[in-house]
Amino acid sequence: MLCIIPEPASLAGITRMDEPVGELLDRFEQAAIDEVLGAGVEPKDVASRRLGRADMRRCSSSTHPMCAGPVAP
Repeated sequence: MLCIIPEPASLAGITRMDEPVGELLDRFEQAAIDEVLGAGVEPKDVASRRLGRADMRRCSSSTHPMCAGPVAP
């Protein structure tokens, strides 16, 4: 998977030294979701790199923007 973050946004998103890349990407992904939902766009099921995280495995909502449906154990 490739994630490209334009330079002004990427530099503005760095808020602390030595932040794990996964946490930084989590924040960028959540900001993108918040921006789209704030614009009134209807959520759609999409694949997310977060589906591999243990805390996302319980996700089964078909309407939540961070869920792509049930994840097999």
